[in-house]
Amino acid sequence: MELVDIKNKLIEFEKTMGEIKEALKIDEKRDMLIQLEQKTTENNFWEEAIKNGEVLKKINDLKIELTPFEKANHTYLNIKATYELLKEEFDEGLM
Repeated sequence: MELVDIKNKLIEFEKTMGEIKEALKIDEKRDMLIQLEQKTTENNFWEEAIKNGEVLKKINDLKIELTPFEKANHTYLNIKATYELLKEEFDEGLM
């Protein structure tokens, strides 16, 4: 497989990841997770643990939902970085 093929696959994968991100509303879920986690830092949050159990459950549920996407995105970014390094080495080899 040549660098141009890898680049094309990366472009295709990035588009697919964008579509998945939109379909699963990843940004909205990340924002909700941040808001809920901030609630846990409020002064009386832990004093009312029973009442706030639903918040903790929602935090856990969001983390479970986001984890597969985050792992796939992390892998994509690592592959993209590796491609960039290979491309630099290849370009330097031509000089």
